[in-house]
Amino acid sequence: MRNGQSWFDPKRVKIRSYPVAVERGDELQKGPYVAETFRCMSKTVM
Repeated sequence: MRNGQSWFDPKRVKIRSYPVAVERGDELQKGPYVAETFRCMSKTVM
């Protein structure tokens, strides 16, 4: 029967572990990518 209910079974979910490290902010390097952002200049009047 379908009722839209979702189910989660933690015994069947497979997870991966990834190596991580915490660095100080001054030890990090900037990457080559910069996100392009846009600013909306219009005002909506209702």
